[in-house]
Amino acid sequence: MTSRRTNEAGASLGARLASGTAWAFAGRLLAAPISIGIAALSSRVLDPGELGTYLLAANIVGIVVALASLGQDLVIVRFAAEEVAASQADRVGPLVRRVACIVAIASGIAALAWFAGGGDVIVRMVEADGLSAAAGLVALWILALAQLHLAAEVFRGMYDIRLATLFAASGQSPGIAAGSILVAGLLVLSQLSPRPGLGAVITVTVLATSVSALAAAWLLARRLGASLLRGGGKSSRDLLSTGVPLWVSKVSLLVLLQADLLILAACRPQAEVAVYGVASRLVVVAGIPLAIANSFLPPMIAELNYAGKTKTLERLLRGSATITALPAALVLMTFIVWGRPLLTLLYGAQYRIAWLVLVILGTGKLINVIMGSCGQALSMTGHERAAMGITVLSGVAAVAAAFALGNAYGAVGVAVAMAGGMVLQNALRLGFARKYLGLWTHASVSPTHVVELFQGLREVGRSAVAGKIGRGGL
Repeated sequence: MTSRRTNEAGASLGARLASGTAWAFAGRLLAAPISIGIAALSSRVLDPGELGTYLLAANIVGIVVALASLGQDLVIVRFAAEEVAASQADRVGPLVRRVACIVAIASGIAALAWFAGGGDVIVRMVEADGLSAAAGLVALWILALAQLHLAAEVFRGMYDIRLATLFAASGQSPGIAAGSILVAGLLVLSQLSPRPGLGAVITVTVLATSVSALAAAWLLARRLGASLLRGGGKSSRDLLSTGVPLWVSKVSLLVLLQADLLILAACRPQAEVAVYGVASRLVVVAGIPLAIANSFLPPMIAELNYAGKTKTLERLLRGSATITALPAALVLMTFIVWGRPLLTLLYGAQYRIAWLVLVILGTGKLINVIMGSCGQALSMTGHERAAMGITVLSGVAAVAAAFALGNAYGAVGVAVAMAGGMVLQNALRLGFARKYLGLWTHASVSPTHVVELFQGLREVGRSAVAGKIGRGGL
């Protein structure tokens, strides 16, 4: 009987791991070309100045949504997963209702502040005058993206990686669902008019995001049903107190990742912002392998660290870093050799000059991939405060360097600063992972680590099954 239950548990765990990994892999493969396609189509219907403003608007909306989330998108993943694991799925409904209310109020205040004139301060700072006429549309964009992002994270917390992958969205990437609608809308716009204007493109973006958010909300309401109306569960104060440290770390990382366009816009014309923006969208491809690994490694890291299996954890992390570094290196070589014709094909001949920016950002991305999932290793082993401190420190250093180099060297200077900031962040994470955990996470030239990766995965599966059985089965 015990053997049968163990086999069933192993099959269930293996199926969940395989399904989640497959969906994460497929999602990354789809989301990247959709994001590149949006930038490519936008470059065909907008002139360089308008394209720079549009890409800048997407970054601003992403940052505002992250600020308005108050860390609740991360809180819901943790608490919803805990309720599901404790066989208390009926408690997820009240949790989702409270978190959704917090995010709706915060994003509503942010959208209203933007519409009432708060956005004019940012518009004047970055000299993006085209956004002034679209204040209402940007406010609606903020509201729609906040709800879409939250719904995706609720699905993730409920172990529905399929829907989480479908609806996952951010400022830089609208995701698969909204992105597909946006691509279709941009194709229609391009047929109706060769230059429909910035307002029309933002309108289509808001519609695509809103439709996707409504679809996600409908599916979520069907999934949770009457439990949404139940009382009990964690209070709003508990949710906010838990979310604040996570929020600080997330916002700091977001500044490091997305402040580049804002800084460049404050230093240079919108046409140069467009040049940098198309390169930064394309370089995302180099980070896809590591992003896929980071979608399923965290629970394994926590499990092995709790069990004290440091050597197995190191094999797992170094093996995954080795595997992900290989395709990232091939992508960088492609950028170096065929970057100019690739930029011409995707965005037009005027964007060939983005090649050097593309290579610089791609080099930084490859170095980060080589250093592996050191950030996840710290966050999943009780060292999240160290991870937060590193993110804040490297973010401040990168922003300061970007302002200095951006004024002097434009897009190339900002690229050097941002790539250097990310390398600094991961180098510090790598060192602290060694200090606190006694292990390395970086890639290895030895094929042994790749073999040991699969041995580590097998050990994780066995220990996870044993843990589930110990708690009464699956």
